[in-house]
Amino acid sequence: MAVTSTSVTLVIAKLGTYRYLGHRDIARAIARVLRRSRLPLRFTAGFHPIPKMILPEPLPVGVESEAERWVIFFEEPVDPTRLREALDPLMPEGLPIVDILDGDQREALDSPIRLLLESEYGPRVEEAVRTVPNSDCGIGQLFLQRTAEGVVVDLRPVSGRRPSVGKWLKQVVSLLGPGPVAIRRVLRLRSSQ
Repeated sequence: MAVTSTSVTLVIAKLGTYRYLGHRDIARAIARVLRRSRLPLRFTAGFHPIPKMILPEPLPVGVESEAERWVIFFEEPVDPTRLREALDPLMPEGLPIVDILDGDQREALDSPIRLLLESEYGPRVEEAVRTVPNSDCGIGQLFLQRTAEGVVVDLRPVSGRRPSVGKWLKQVVSLLGPGPVAIRRVLRLRSSQ
């Protein structure tokens, strides 16, 4: 695949202890990696220029993700193999590059999101998930499946609106009361799934 535009979408996983870093901390880590790569980056204007990029939707702290899309802008087109060779050795262990896409390929507002919920509450989690008013959080449909790892929840957003995962999870936890409930992992899905 040849890169023909001056923007590239890096698909990055957020794993292990990196799930405990906030959104802005991850953004700073990726900006440092980009600076160290010595690639022809486009920078923001101002007193403190940083690499120009579009961040993915923030996730709650403590959540892993398998595919966060970061759009990075360059002064000139960059070959994806050169880009991967430059960035892979510099990326922190918990932030591996999963894929490199040509151009700005952010997720659509109505992209479904799959969550893996882990809890000691067992069946009560499923009951709480079904009880939360989804429309308040921008969720049109919700599908549940119990697995050995926990409860898998597919959130299908209301058309043209990004679902608020953090707000939804807060409502689920408030129904359960104090105790350990966590989104273990966010699995981004394509709109066609």
